[in-house]
Amino acid sequence: MLGSMCFGDVLTMFRGLRHQAVAQGLASPYLSNFGEVSKTELKFQETEVADAYMVPPIMFSPGFMPGASAYRETLTLMVGVYESTVEAETVETFLNRIANELRNVDCSG
Repeated sequence: MLGSMCFGDVLTMFRGLRHQAVAQGLASPYLSNFGEVSKTELKFQETEVADAYMVPPIMFSPGFMPGASAYRETLTLMVGVYESTVEAETVETFLNRIANELRNVDCSG
């Protein structure tokens, strides 16, 4: 059980999983859902904030961590990667595929 493991054991486990992913040529995907940036409109004195989003951490390949956040009924998806380890076109293709899938979701209830 993860709850009873000490930090060193968990770190060793994650390093082993990362090594296995690299050896197999796989990515280590994660998704961080930051949720809503604010439930109410943000303001700086009298100036309303038009757009706001959270930025996920930058990860070295094979790590890959898209982040999702929302503000004013707009969902923002981002990925933080090092361009030296992942091509920008690969990230753009991934995000476009996710966006296309989301466009097909019926949110009417």
